[in-house]
Amino acid sequence: MNKKQYGVLAEMRKNSRITYSALAKKLRIPLSTAIEYERSLRGMKRDVMMPHFEKAGFPLRIFIAITCRDRMRDACTEFITGHPSVNTAYRTNEPCDFFVDAVFKTLTGMQDFIDSIEKYAKSKKVQFVISVLKIEAFFPEMTDENPEDFRHVRIPKRF
Repeated sequence: MNKKQYGVLAEMRKNSRITYSALAKKLRIPLSTAIEYERSLRGMKRDVMMPHFEKAGFPLRIFIAITCRDRMRDACTEFITGHPSVNTAYRTNEPCDFFVDAVFKTLTGMQDFIDSIEKYAKSKKVQFVISVLKIEAFFPEMTDENPEDFRHVRIPKRF
């Protein structure tokens, strides 16, 4: 990935709705180059909506670190991945087996979920989310010193 391609990716990360002409102007590249680079990056991006859970009627959000009982990991995986309140679930290493992000409309629903986890969990740690400070913001800096860090990123020529 060269600096111009990286610049297109960085600008689109900041504002995915930027026009080609604004992108070309901001990066000081020809319009045709901006279009070509954006199209070549389509395989590297995904279109997602980041919901505001409180406004959507889910004011309670928790993170749970779960350590499973012996021989209960598969059943716990099935329960977590199939539960409608689970937003994101991660399989982790020591000291816990799973890290779960879940949202709820009511305290009763949240408590029922936590109680259901009991049959799978040897231990669990529940943390309430008070506010989201930063979300989906990672983007590494490309400098003259580290262009080799981006050699492994492959940009397809055409679709």
